[in-house]
Amino acid sequence: MSYEFTKLVKISLNVDDFGYLLLPISKENFDKGEINGGKYLSSEDIDFVKKVASIRDFKCECGENLMISGLPKSNLKGIILHGLGEKKKCDAKEECEKEKCKKLSRFEEKGGSICGFISSAKIEKLAISCVNIANAEESIQDEIALSIAFGIVQKNYTFSRYLTGEKAIEKLSKLSAISVIAKTDIAAKTEHVNLTLQSIYAARDLGNEPANIINPETYSALMKDEVKKIGNLDIEILGEKEMEKLGMHALLGVGLGSDVESKTVIIKYIGNPSAKDKIDIALVGKGVTFDSGGLSIKPANGMEEMKDDMAGSALAFASICLLARRKAKVNAICAVGLVENMLGGKAQKPGDIVKTMSGKTIEVLNTDAEGRLVLADVLYYTKTKFNPETIIDFATLTGAIVVALGQEYAGLFSNNDELAKNLACSGAKTGEKCWRLPLDKAFDAMIDSQFADVRNTGTGRGAGSITAAHFLGRFIDGHEKWAHIDIAGVGGIITSDKKLAKAGATGFGVKLVDDYIQRFVEKK
Repeated sequence: MSYEFTKLVKISLNVDDFGYLLLPISKENFDKGEINGGKYLSSEDIDFVKKVASIRDFKCECGENLMISGLPKSNLKGIILHGLGEKKKCDAKEECEKEKCKKLSRFEEKGGSICGFISSAKIEKLAISCVNIANAEESIQDEIALSIAFGIVQKNYTFSRYLTGEKAIEKLSKLSAISVIAKTDIAAKTEHVNLTLQSIYAARDLGNEPANIINPETYSALMKDEVKKIGNLDIEILGEKEMEKLGMHALLGVGLGSDVESKTVIIKYIGNPSAKDKIDIALVGKGVTFDSGGLSIKPANGMEEMKDDMAGSALAFASICLLARRKAKVNAICAVGLVENMLGGKAQKPGDIVKTMSGKTIEVLNTDAEGRLVLADVLYYTKTKFNPETIIDFATLTGAIVVALGQEYAGLFSNNDELAKNLACSGAKTGEKCWRLPLDKAFDAMIDSQFADVRNTGTGRGAGSITAAHFLGRFIDGHEKWAHIDIAGVGGIITSDKKLAKAGATGFGVKLVDDYIQRFVEKK
């Protein structure tokens, strides 16, 4: 399947062809009258800016914006002053659990808020300079500018491919170019940001596509086509016959009600060929391309959002594509199970018992608890075939995690304290936050079945996300470095705009995974 992902506005460096200059400025600098526009603003322009700011009562409070046009000497169409508030509010250095790191994600969020302002102003070409931040080294100023640009482009994403006529024109952003005015060498970091944006956009596109476009067959074909374009990836696609031979009846059972063939897709990236037989990390994703709930049918209200019940697979796929594009020094596997959970004469029924690839049996009490059935077989397949050092699975798995953590944190479960700590640290750094929940053995007993080895729902209404994680833990074949990240609240369809994403699919997790691999897995 040939598919064109949404094109992003790539961030460039030190390009002089722009109309507007964005100047984030700390209150300390502003109150002293210290406004620096570099070579783009003369002293006469600066005096004009100060005068207009005074007339318009610009206080440089955190998040305050002021556009000034009609500069007396500059060729620019205008400048935008963006207030950063007091120094303590714009300090780029904060401490996370693992180490002191530049927590620049907050400046990405500032970029997200600025995006709305520049969209309303219909700005086409923008440059950013952060020389007006008090007591910050040039390298920090440049990284802040890059982070703001990163946030602008994230928020600038719009899924509009099915809009036509005037409605399409209205929704499209006018922004066509964005440049960072840097004094230090941040070329490599800028390229990394652009590649990351490419994967975030891809994950969002996949989540936003309707289920009549993205199903297990078209999705796996799309993956195959994208792998071919990238070049340094290998792909294997298992159809129902191959999965039947492997005994993957938990996954296959979910797809029985659909006319579309279920698939398991495995993508391999070898970035450390000197140890090509060792897989450092496996990224496993739930890929339910549409979830009706099966015979345990979902309510009609909100069912349309279930086109994004494959967000975990989109995250895993987008992440391994990013590793390949940036040539990360790591060996990785992406394994995703792709199914449709539909109603039909052959559909799985509550009370059915299925045998998994591991040999364990599952009593299916609720056909809407299907994602864990898919992951049970894919996790076991991944562990036994590749024996990766680390396994992380991603899934929009439970409504219970949304009740617990809302749309701010992903639920993190792990049998390895170091892995959990490092993932939480990467979440804090990137702004894709995770909160660890317990895997106490007392919860595991809640998924014991009277008629099979395990039941696919816990007893009672409580601890739903925890019992789901325990369920997955029974299919990792004793692996000692595994994490499950439930992204139902943060990675699924959002119905209103967030700081870095418009309503729709968020692409959550790409930054988190990449940062974790870069800092804690990748060979230096």
